[in-house]
Amino acid sequence: MEPLRNIAPISVEQYLALDQGMPQGVKLEYFDGYLFCNGYLIDPLSAREEAVAMAGGSPNHNVLAATIGAALVNRLPGNYYVSGSGQQTKFHPLSRYGYPDAVAACDPDFNGVILQNPQLIVEVLSPSTAAYDLGRKFEAYKQWPSVEEIWFVWQDVICVRQHFRTTNDAWSERIYTTLETALVSEHFDLTIPLSEVYQRVRRT
Repeated sequence: MEPLRNIAPISVEQYLALDQGMPQGVKLEYFDGYLFCNGYLIDPLSAREEAVAMAGGSPNHNVLAATIGAALVNRLPGNYYVSGSGQQTKFHPLSRYGYPDAVAACDPDFNGVILQNPQLIVEVLSPSTAAYDLGRKFEAYKQWPSVEEIWFVWQDVICVRQHFRTTNDAWSERIYTTLETALVSEHFDLTIPLSEVYQRVRRT
């Protein structure tokens, strides 16, 4: 976890105001009083400048997020809400807000534009965000009662790590590492071949 520098925490209301004032495509996340962008802690006093400099993902990151989002739209029933990284999502009663790379919810509950009940969350990992996504965000996602599955998708290697809630509020995982396998959801009617997930990824 990144040290919290010499930055004073801010309120949820201050975070929401800052986030709404960001240019299109620039998103801020909020954890327990602190702002993050692409996995990095940023200063509220210079949030716009820092966030704009960090905004954007790699082509492979973007195509993976789009491919998985399309797969969810094509497979889930019509009463499911599915969105990409533009959907602000709440995953703590008071103090955690973020923008997953893809999110799905049956009979979604919104407070304004903020999704309150994410059920399936997908994060595409980048070298700069992997520690943040697999650490701080992962722990927060697991603590939000509506979340039933979390998928982490690597962009540089063939790897999808699927976490799903089991009995007694425990969590289990499956790891997929070959194009010949298919990701099979534990809680949703979803089977997605990894060959489909990675079909448009550019390899160097």
